[in-house]
Amino acid sequence: MLKEKDFTEFLHRKISENTVRRALAIFMASLTAAVVSMTLLTAVCPGDFLDCLYEVVSAVGTVGLSRGLTENLNTAGKAVIIGTMFLGRIGPVSLSMFFNTSRFQNLIVCAEEPLSVG
Repeated sequence: MLKEKDFTEFLHRKISENTVRRALAIFMASLTAAVVSMTLLTAVCPGDFLDCLYEVVSAVGTVGLSRGLTENLNTAGKAVIIGTMFLGRIGPVSLSMFFNTSRFQNLIVCAEEPLSVG
């Protein structure tokens, strides 16, 4: 869009609009989860902002890195980090597919069995 092109290009390859929209949706869902988790963590147990941010981003990305804040968190803070790790592990795409069941109802097909009649 910044280069005023009608398509997205990366390494001289055209990327479909559907792929770009999915990538943006995944990014926005992860960013939203990080912002909500960061807000909850700072509300529940105030601490150094960068340490809290590092813990939350690490939990969303399921990286496993820490700056030593996790062991100093209270129970509610640990619950926020655990929930964030769980959301990061499931992933935004799997979570959206779980809640959007109407899209996949037409994909279910029952097996057909021949019956002898008469």
